[in-house]
Amino acid sequence: MRKIIPIILIIVALINQSCDDYVDIEPKGNAIASSLDDVDQLLGNASALSFELGNAIPNLVHDNIQLSEAEIVTAGNSRESDFIDNIYQLEPIFYEGTQTDLGWSRHYISIGYTNHILEVLEGIDTDDPLKNVYEGEAKVHRAYHYFQLVNVYGVHYGLPQAAESGSGVPIVTVFSDDIVPISRNTVNEVYDFIVQDLEDAIAALPNINGTNNRPSKAAALGLLAEVYLHMGDYEKALLNAEDALSINSTVLDYNTDLIDFFGLLSLPTDIDNPENILMKEAFVLTAFDPRTFEEIIFSGYSDELLSISDVDNDLRFLFTIENPNTGNTVLSDEYIFELGITVPKLLLIQAECLARTGDFEEAMNVVNELRANRFEASFVATDGHLLTAANADEAIAHIIDESRREFHVSGKRFFDIKRLNAIENAGISLTRGDITYAPNSINWAMPISENVINTSNGQIQQNLRE
Repeated sequence: MRKIIPIILIIVALINQSCDDYVDIEPKGNAIASSLDDVDQLLGNASALSFELGNAIPNLVHDNIQLSEAEIVTAGNSRESDFIDNIYQLEPIFYEGTQTDLGWSRHYISIGYTNHILEVLEGIDTDDPLKNVYEGEAKVHRAYHYFQLVNVYGVHYGLPQAAESGSGVPIVTVFSDDIVPISRNTVNEVYDFIVQDLEDAIAALPNINGTNNRPSKAAALGLLAEVYLHMGDYEKALLNAEDALSINSTVLDYNTDLIDFFGLLSLPTDIDNPENILMKEAFVLTAFDPRTFEEIIFSGYSDELLSISDVDNDLRFLFTIENPNTGNTVLSDEYIFELGITVPKLLLIQAECLARTGDFEEAMNVVNELRANRFEASFVATDGHLLTAANADEAIAHIIDESRREFHVSGKRFFDIKRLNAIENAGISLTRGDITYAPNSINWAMPISENVINTSNGQIQQNLRE
């Protein structure tokens, strides 16, 4: 255990002293990892690869969440959270001046971390099969972070603009102290890169790989299923989801499998949650009221979400408290978003793809199986949880709503709105105050922070706004 600490500390130091802040490319000369053991230790660093500190944009830009006026005022008045006000109100710029967009920076930090691992592996001359396994792990992590980046800051795949120059995010594959020209790739190029990384990883990884913060074949298959879903290739998405579920299909029963956390029922977290195939997590957005120093939680359910939910019988709504300042029902501040690859996510991908490829009845069986583990046992015993559909369109509508309930305000809805509009012409808009994001508006490609634009010396261009 002695060696892992200095290696990780040096990598963290490199991250904090990035030579190119706008993509966080760290200088190679200071890194000391040089063996398979070193790489193993780096891949085991969950804090660098599994915890996301910058999920604010997808967490706030969707119709599952609704902030009160008091919360919006608090966000706007607080130096630590005024970006929350900007994002929620859909202002033209979210992060102003020198503010750091943790979404952009943390994803590129993780990408730089994986690029370092891949360069170390390239320099190790060995026939040890672990070399291929570690390469596969690094590529899954890298693919995941590019998938998040391109879907936040780019137009969505399938739109004509996705093929246009600069429509996506920069693809960075080096870990170098050389000056590296940076430009934004197309969305289509980023998707192609993600798919290639995942296909390489699937061939190299074991079905399971120790703990769920280490990518496995199941994780690579599951992420590829999600990528194909966002590309509208439902047959490939279904195939990969089912292959992943054949390895792990464990679903928690919220009647029996929740844990007692100091008197409150809670989900098992981190590596203890058997639903996690690849652990990637973020916490609820919180800030402190600068006047009262009371914690404000920015995760209130929207009226629209509540209107399609059975909050009396659906145990997914256990994890709530009442904000004493506003009376708004919000997620507990202990709630952790499961953002990676999970069994419930794959089950809902499987169900949607079944419905879209001709088997809506089996799709409903999959959804109802998940719901049986989410509702009060007495309610399930009387079949109160069952949903029915007469055709594929009804089934798909149920599945989309179920995804909204299953993932609450985690940010998945933001991704779904973009893909459903781009691929299926769903016509979903979002209005906050006097600003509306129309379906497939260029505004759905989120604004890049002024700090990134300014430090890129003109290499990274801002997204246009309507």
